[in-house]
Amino acid sequence: MEDLVPALATALKELRRAPGHDAGWLDGALRTLERNRPDDYECLRRRLGFARRLADLADLADEEKATITLGLFFDVLIGDGTVVQGSKPPRNWMEYLFTRDDWVAPSLQLTQLVRLPAP
Repeated sequence: MEDLVPALATALKELRRAPGHDAGWLDGALRTLERNRPDDYECLRRRLGFARRLADLADLADEEKATITLGLFFDVLIGDGTVVQGSKPPRNWMEYLFTRDDWVAPSLQLTQLVRLPAP
């Protein structure tokens, strides 16, 4: 999971310079994703719609649905995970992701599972 965080921090910086003090950064990040990466935004929208239907069928709790949503968002943001050689992940995003362990960690675990190669 540690290898996901630098890639995610770098991707988040492309959408929003700094995280802010709460989760309010998400709306701006989604708007930037929609504007700058429309194909990825559409992929995210389709995946979330499908995941929402499955979550309803499985009668998942709201917290579980939020974990899935954030995990799929992270996966789309990371994309192929290519990070420019020699670039350091932004410290502010790294700190934010590590200090929000209570709600970010389960979503990162899901992202890691989604990204596993097929057997």
